[in-house]
Amino acid sequence: MKLLLIRSSGTEEQLLQAVLTELQSGEEPLSFSLESEPLNLPGGNSFADFFECLKRHRAKMSLHEDDFLGLLTERVNHKNWFSAFDEEEHNFFVHSEGGDYIMPCRPEILIAYQVLANFLFTLFDPQEGRRCRSLLLQEGVSFSRRRDGARRSPTLFIYQQSLF
Repeated sequence: MKLLLIRSSGTEEQLLQAVLTELQSGEEPLSFSLESEPLNLPGGNSFADFFECLKRHRAKMSLHEDDFLGLLTERVNHKNWFSAFDEEEHNFFVHSEGGDYIMPCRPEILIAYQVLANFLFTLFDPQEGRRCRSLLLQEGVSFSRRRDGARRSPTLFIYQQSLF
């Protein structure tokens, strides 16, 4: 599985790079990559506006249906949510500002957490409860062990990094 991250024009490229560094700090077999050019979001701040823009970009980039596309954006959405995922496609967005109100840590830590959380939520289908686990196992994804071999979850891993 590949996860492509892209930023909107108001999100700094340096932040996108820092998020990628955090995501690649583990030993997961997920493949993360960055889109170098920012995505220009049209007017509107509804989830549908964000997801339609991502859907068009996905088609333009000819991304495989199993690949994931994540947008980091400074734009506030109509519900003022920090992140959301598209239930129909493997697309999601994460608000790139204001995370210090949620958790006192470096912004890339919280954003990387949201990227992984939305990736996992996108895989989960309540009608097929085993889909998430089977897809992850099929791809060899294992978030359950730290580098030293101890068990942990991806969310705990990112939170633990933010404390040190």
